[in-house]
Amino acid sequence: MAATAIERIHADDTSREIFEILQGALAELGGHEIENEEGSLHVSNGRAFLDIHPRSGAVLLNLLTAEPIVSARIRKTEQVYGSRWNNEIVLRTTGEVDAELAGWLRQAYALTE
Repeated sequence: MAATAIERIHADDTSREIFEILQGALAELGGHEIENEEGSLHVSNGRAFLDIHPRSGAVLLNLLTAEPIVSARIRKTEQVYGSRWNNEIVLRTTGEVDAELAGWLRQAYALTE
């Protein structure tokens, strides 16, 4: 049986450290739920606004926003429907969970309110 996303995150020191700091950033947003799937964690507040995918030595985030995020940090942007965009960012260090990312998390979370 394949490990769940949270098991894979906890099995990798870097991913675990990034996830722990990311949880603090998410707590500052307000209420949310984290659903543990096999391949990723789905973060929602009534509707999904973030997916967290474990990677070896990193964590891949997929933020759902009303418009594409323009930044060199964004690996891929894709319009999923209407005015909703998926924005992928790979976090390789705890320092990348910063004020800029917190702003993007707030943008994504605002779509659930």
